[in-house]
Order: sequence, then structure tokens, then C-alpha cells
Amino acid sequence: KNRRSIRRYKKQPVDEKDLQTIMECAIHAPTAMRQQKWHFSVVTSPWMISRMIEATRENMLNSGVEFLAERARNPEFNPYHGAPVVITVSADGTAKFAQTDAALAAENILLAATALKLGSCIATSPGFLFDSDIFLSQSRN
Repeated sequence: KNRRSIRRYKKQPVDEKDLQTIMECAIHAPTAMRQQKWHFSVVTSPWMISRMIEATRENMLNSGVEFLAERARNPEFNPYHGAPVVITVSADGTAKFAQTDAALAAENILLAATALKLGSCIATSPGFLFDSDIFLSQSRN
């Protein structure tokens, strides 16, 4: 009952021990047929997070959906709400139930963060991060 979506974060980094605990909770989420066809990326680099924001914005601008483009044009828009850590959860799209398994792991991440008195929020606009090769080309430079 205590978990809430937080959209304002302190600038201080999250303790490494807390991140380790959160990720241990993620990998202990239930999975269908014990497949564990998920992948977690923990990003703490401010430089990398800014590249992720730029790529997300660019892909939203090019999405052809006006309300998304409008959000991306707002200079204050940040799909990660200024969080010092971004954890992406992805899944093998060819594995049956992998998306459900990833969602269960994401919920464990949220609940673990709450138990550690850390704010968290599921963000869907980062789904635009990998909609093109923009992020990959930016992160190589």
C-alpha cells in the first residue's frame, strides 16, 4: 500500500548496496517455466542517461504522433523524471510469456525500492529509446 509513482528525485546517487538488493529482488521474481528470458540494464552515468533522454525525444519527435512530439518539444520533458538511476527491463520477444515475466520483475524492482525507502516510477515513454538506431549511434560517440 505504500508504493507510489515518484516523479521528482534527489540528485544524490543510490547506494550500491541498495541497487544490489533491488536487482536481487528482480531476479527472484516468478517466471513462467523458469525461463528467465529477461535482461536488466542499470544506468547510473549522468552522461548515458542524457543520451537516453535525447534518443527518446528524437524518436518521439519522429513518431508521427502529435501529442508525443509535443511532449518531446517541451524543454522540461524528461522521461526519467530526473532519477539518478535508470533500470531498463527488457525481454526476449520470441519467448512465450517473457513480457509477463519482465513485468513481474519490474514490479519486484518497484516494491524493493519502496521497502528501501527509495522512490520509483514505471515510465513507458522510454519504449521509444530503441525505436531507431539513434541511441546506438549516440552512445558510440
